[in-house]
This record gives sequence, C-alpha cells and structure tokens, in this order.
Amino acid sequence: CEMCIRDRHGAFCRSGAGGGAGWGTMMTDRTHAALALALLLWASGASAEPLRSAVESAVTTNPEVLAAEAEARGAAYEALQLQSEYIPAVRLYGEVGPQYVNDPANLSPEDNQDWKISRTIGIEAEVVLFDGFRRANLVYASAARVDGNIYRLMDASETMALNATEVYIDVYRHRGLVASAEANLERHRAIGAQVAELVDGGRLPLSDMLQVEDRIRAAELALIEVRRALEDANSRYARIVGRPPSGPMSVPTLSGLPRDSTSLVAAAVQRSYRVRVAETEFNSAGYAQEIVEADRAPRVTLNAGGRYGEDVDGATGADNDLYLALRFNWTLYQGGRMPQSRALIEARSK
Repeated sequence: CEMCIRDRHGAFCRSGAGGGAGWGTMMTDRTHAALALALLLWASGASAEPLRSAVESAVTTNPEVLAAEAEARGAAYEALQLQSEYIPAVRLYGEVGPQYVNDPANLSPEDNQDWKISRTIGIEAEVVLFDGFRRANLVYASAARVDGNIYRLMDASETMALNATEVYIDVYRHRGLVASAEANLERHRAIGAQVAELVDGGRLPLSDMLQVEDRIRAAELALIEVRRALEDANSRYARIVGRPPSGPMSVPTLSGLPRDSTSLVAAAVQRSYRVRVAETEFNSAGYAQEIVEADRAPRVTLNAGGRYGEDVDGATGADNDLYLALRFNWTLYQGGRMPQSRALIEARSK
C-alpha cells in the first residue's frame, strides 16, 4: 500500500491495509474514546451550568422579556383605573363675577336692573345609571388587552427559553467538538513523533515525515476553527442568557413528544400564545366598536347637590338650595365624528 509507513516489525497503514493496525482506525478509535470520556465527565460531574438555570436567567433578565412584562403590568394598571367609572363622581364648583338681571316680576325695584357681584359655591355628586353599556365594554376591551399582553409576555418568555436552549446546546456541542479536535491533534503529534524517529533512523523516507506534518497542520487549523466557533457560541450565549457559560454542561433527554408531525402541528396551534394574542385583538376590536355605538344611546344619571350663593340672580342676600334629580342627556349630532370612529374601528378589525 502506498500509504504505508513501514518499520522492521510490520506496518502502520492509513488505509487499514497491511500486516499492522490501520493508522486511521487507531486515530478514530482513540478520538472517539477521548470525546466519550469528555462528555462523560461533563454529564456525570456536578452541573455548574444546568440547562434550567440558563433558561431561568434568560427569561428573568433579558430586556425583551422585561419589556413585555412591563407592558403587561401597564395594561393591568389601566384596567384597574376603570373602577372609577363605577364610582360616583363628586364635583366642587364656584363662581364670582358681576351680574345684571332685568326681572321686574320677581325682583324688587331696588334689585331690578342693578349690577351686583354674584358669588356662588356648590357641590354635586353624580351616579351613572345607564350609558348604553359603554362602561361594560370599556372593561371588556381592557380585559382583552390585559389578556393579550399576558399572552405576549408568555410568548416572549417561551421564545426566549427556546433561544436559551438553542445557545446552550450550541455551546455544549462546540465544547465536545473542541475536545475531539484537541484529542485528534494530540494523536497526530504523537504519530508525528514516531514517524520522525523512524525517519531519523533511516527506516522511513522524508516524504512520509512531510505528509505527517501536513496532517498535523490540518489538525491545528481544524482546532483553531472549532475554537473560534466555540467563542462565537459563547458570545451568543452571553447575549441571550445574560452571563457567559461556566462549568460543565449536560443536555437532558426529551420525552412526551407527539408521535407524528400532524399531532405536533395541532398541539402547537392549540397551545400557541401568538394565536391567543390574535384572538384577544379580535375581541378587543369588537368591544371597541360597541363603545362607539354606546355614544348613540342616552345617558341617564342621578344627581344630588347643594349650593350657597350671595347676590345671585339679581336678589340681594344669601341663597341656599339642595336638590336631587334624575338627569337625562342624549347627544343627537356630533358633527360626523361617530361614523368616522366606527369606520376606523372596522378598518382596524379587518
């Protein structure tokens, strides 16, 4: 065999031919043994960087997840503000200014057609009894937005957990490749030393030594490339997880996966947070349209209050009154604002 490196005892053959053990076979067996030993040490040792820890760090510290969490919290606060829609509104008012009244039927000649400084202060409480279900739809729309932001947070967390798992496995895989490349280089150097001794002793030609040196340089280049890939994987890991990888790693086995792709797709659609976000957006658009329609309905309120004034309505002296009334308010025309709002909501719904 032209690839043989012979000595007086037999042959080391790269192709596996000849009387001795094949060089390529020996290197492959030892490389696999070194890789298996390295992986065994990582898996059996105390896990300084378990997969669960990496995922938890990514989900709790990544800015994208924190932004989604802040949006969900803000939507919840907005929903809590709607409690004020069901609480009676209390208004304190007052006014002061010159007033001229011409009412000879109700005013004395001294007060009629006389400028006076009118002063009034009062308080009024109002309870909404009916508003076309506007407040109810505001609550429903806000609840849909809260659900949507929570689903967005879950989707962002799920995506970040998937990214963390991906970079974790990538670092784990490249560590194994580096260990294998290092073992491969060491084996090449050991064989190179043996060949150098045989060449120096005149038992092998110089061409065999040159060929071994080429193989060693190729193994060195492969190790450099794998180490560079490991550095890139470490950088991606630090960007996603929030800290560089440290200590041994281990990848757990998967269980409970669907048996076929059809079941997998069905489960993914059913459990997808993005699909649920779309459902909440659709529901929110429907509630927003109901809010616009509520502006066409009358507004009925219960009002109670009291007022104290002096020189009010042209009469000299103090004026006190208390009242309890059922107030009715119905806006019949809004300058085309309602159709425009309805058209905008319909466009967003589509």
